[in-house]
Amino acid sequence: ISPERLDAIECSKPMPLFKAFLEFSDNWWAKAGLAGQGKTTTDGNCRQIHYYDESDLLIYNSGKYAVYWGKLFEKDPMRGYREMFEEVKRIHQPYCDFEIPEPDWERCSHRFWIDGSHKWKTGCDVRECIDIITNGTKDKIYFTGDAFSDQQGWVQGAMDTSKILIKQFLKEEKQNVVELKAGKPKKVPSKELGSYEEPTKDHIEIQIGGNEY
Repeated sequence: ISPERLDAIECSKPMPLFKAFLEFSDNWWAKAGLAGQGKTTTDGNCRQIHYYDESDLLIYNSGKYAVYWGKLFEKDPMRGYREMFEEVKRIHQPYCDFEIPEPDWERCSHRFWIDGSHKWKTGCDVRECIDIITNGTKDKIYFTGDAFSDQQGWVQGAMDTSKILIKQFLKEEKQNVVELKAGKPKKVPSKELGSYEEPTKDHIEIQIGGNEY
């Protein structure tokens, strides 16, 4: 990979992510009138507490907070769940006229990603970086994914970079297409062989994306 592409790739900074589902048999947040509020944010380690559905609270965070939970859960998952629940309880108990029940511990789940998302570094030219990273015509190494798009963290970003890759492939294939008309054979340069390819049939058709060449 060229130094220019490596520099551009370094401009996309990976971010740790962590999420955990605390599952309850009692939808206590609905009783507290919070079910339609979407989420609660806090300056504590949980950061975001989403009222996900009728039985689950989703705890979601990133950066140093994700690393904190990731390390804690790796050492002792049960300790992690209990510490997380205690923070949830401490935040919500003042708004409940009943004791908040414990989760169904065996049905809780969590996941940590060391590079769950990406963000462009401050000061970089995002469009220029995208153009450099996704251009694999010289290195013959191609990158796709939301990490190198202007829609980081979204499926749309992965789709956009995939479209760029497809266009590059089509352009390269068109340059290498051999079209022969009966009785009029042609010789087409082949970069891979460093010479010429001899046609083996009077008429060769190659279809790319529904177009015939």
